[in-house]
Amino acid sequence: MTVPSNDRDILRQLVERYLEETESPRNREARALWRDLNSLRPTRPAIYVRGGRCWSEIPELQELKCGDPFLRRIEYHLRLACFRAGLRDDSVFEPWLTVPAVRVGHEWGVSPRRMTSSEAKGSWKEEPPLKELEDIEKLRMPEHRIDEEATRRQVELLSDAVGDLIAIDVVRSPVRVSFNGDLSTDLGHLRGIEQFMLDMYTNPQWLHRLLAFMRDAVLHCHDQAEDAGDWGLTSHENQAMPYAHELPDPRPNTRNIKRSQLWYFCAAQEFTLVSPAMHEEFLLKYQLPILEKFGLVAYG
Repeated sequence: MTVPSNDRDILRQLVERYLEETESPRNREARALWRDLNSLRPTRPAIYVRGGRCWSEIPELQELKCGDPFLRRIEYHLRLACFRAGLRDDSVFEPWLTVPAVRVGHEWGVSPRRMTSSEAKGSWKEEPPLKELEDIEKLRMPEHRIDEEATRRQVELLSDAVGDLIAIDVVRSPVRVSFNGDLSTDLGHLRGIEQFMLDMYTNPQWLHRLLAFMRDAVLHCHDQAEDAGDWGLTSHENQAMPYAHELPDPRPNTRNIKRSQLWYFCAAQEFTLVSPAMHEEFLLKYQLPILEKFGLVAYG
């Protein structure tokens, strides 16, 4: 694939701006701060600005200029990073660009039907697929598989555009991590939050069966990735800056990393209204076999 000349010029200018920040003294100081903070060593509090969906309201992110859809996503990332660097919080900006491998086969076999508002960026509501108890039989075991050809095409396209200026990192870790691997999030999508809270009283054994299946599925994908050597040092995830004295620093294009060398992020937002005892019975005890494989865990 040939990179359009306009896209190449746009990305190269943005990469040069971005690299100035990655090489700054402030960036080095931020790494040291997070390393101490995450290892519970005495230091000042870190400031980390997370904009979420609000980032889309930044004017320069509303009119992206790259024509190629994949390169436009890279343009978005670079423009956002340059904007965030101007906020002067304690974010760390790494001297590489990350391309997620194209992962396939990670679905549950069923998915919720989403009903959206007619208003742009309006609300939405989901219809969970596990309506009846027997619907559990429709679930399929997710797999960790990578479409190597599709991944190669993306990497070659980006490398052709800016690979002589900045390292191109490929993240090959499984889809079933973070919110996709915390069990709580997908339980809400598959069964519905109100319904699974009722299940704790009316169908507890069925709910235990469902959570055991989901736990085993996440572990299966993680094991497959480790056997394939697909965990790397950019697979760290802690919803902040994943530095710690106990673990190796993020580094691009490293493979054959064990989960014990990595951060893992795990959430439980759907259980906000659940008692501590039921949180432990219906979620935490299923999450722990996943979490104990990792070096450090951020939980929230």
